[in-house]
Amino acid sequence: GSTVTDAQVHAAASLNLDLTSLSLAQCDNVSDAALTCLAESAPDLHVLNALGCRDITNSGVRQLAQGCRELTSLCLGWCDISDNALLVVSRQCARLENLDVSGCGRISDAGVTAVVTGCKRLNALCLEGCREVSAWAVASGTAQLRSLNMGGCTLVTDAGVGAIAAAHPQLQALSLRLCRAVGDT
Repeated sequence: GSTVTDAQVHAAASLNLDLTSLSLAQCDNVSDAALTCLAESAPDLHVLNALGCRDITNSGVRQLAQGCRELTSLCLGWCDISDNALLVVSRQCARLENLDVSGCGRISDAGVTAVVTGCKRLNALCLEGCREVSAWAVASGTAQLRSLNMGGCTLVTDAGVGAIAAAHPQLQALSLRLCRAVGDT
């Protein structure tokens, strides 16, 4: 992992008030403190990639969502978050177009339903490995999804895939890799 720390994120955000995009992917030493700093120092942040930052929790995401309302792309894959983080994102991040919460095992239908209903501009959603998420949650939303990855979501069924297809006719890319309850027909 990277040796970037919360203090370094704080220093970078403080120096650049026009920060709009930041990748912290695989930065093992980055935690909620970095997200709190971004919320305070980078209100115009549009893109954040925090893939694999396992010390980022619901608390940090809440701070980020409240302070960075211009977010259009947010990657929280493999962070230590649950539905509570998605509930805040669904209320605070109206401009969100791309969300990746792959590998977040505490995400369930409740959080996904909130995001696909609250984030109307959402067009790409990655839920790969979120084993507590069904296709019905995605189908319940009003977002206009064009890309959806539900690989490894073991609760996805043929009927659920049909519901997604009906609810999101503009869908162009769908991954159902390792969805064992989905048949070949």
